[in-house]
Amino acid sequence: RELLDIATRQLRSVDSSETPDVRAALLESVGTAYTGLGLYPEASPLLAEAVALRRSRADASPETLGAALLSNAQLLRSWGDLPDAEALGREALALLDTAPNARTEERYRARLGLAETLRHAGRFDEAALLATGVVEALEQLRDTGGEDYARALYALGRIRAAQGELDTAIGLLERALARQRALHGDSSVWSREVKNGLGDALAIHGQLGRAEATMREVLSTSQLIFGDDHHETGIVMSNLANVLSDVPE
Repeated sequence: RELLDIATRQLRSVDSSETPDVRAALLESVGTAYTGLGLYPEASPLLAEAVALRRSRADASPETLGAALLSNAQLLRSWGDLPDAEALGREALALLDTAPNARTEERYRARLGLAETLRHAGRFDEAALLATGVVEALEQLRDTGGEDYARALYALGRIRAAQGELDTAIGLLERALARQRALHGDSSVWSREVKNGLGDALAIHGQLGRAEATMREVLSTSQLIFGDDHHETGIVMSNLANVLSDVPE
């Protein structure tokens, strides 16, 4: 956090007129890092400025603008602004789908980001189509060992849980967690996110013992990453308390 604050102060003290592309890239890096730590008010002005800088360039590439829009959409989704997150997510997807130099991974992530936003908005059918498309594309390519496949499994698992398909959801989330652990270890932000979704699905399914153990792991990781007083940690504490209240004495 302290290093990010120092970087932000340095960005604020530098004239942005001479190197807008470099500044936009730095703003995106710092803003995305703030988002990962759940520091949304700190991330918001940085990512908004990055998008504005990208839009202001007549020669801006659709790839870089699309990436900036995706970062901002992720922030807005996390912050609960679903209409604006959806609008930016759809714009990013349209740009990246037609951009000649966009990487396939960026297109996958645009679809998964929009799917997550739609899930939060309760629009499960369209969300499922987006996530399923990514899963199937990666399986056809036999590209199932990387980050994109793990994220696609997670997104589809959360959607299936929301649709009430709990057995399918738990299987998808367990596979996603195994891949995230292999890629990043057990205490990473992404492993925490997947375990959080798995704990929710297990609790709804009535597997309260497994749900409790999983949510305790999520709480421990949240305290490590965010600290005891962060709102993300508070949400996990509340979810764990709900599980414990349902466990028979």
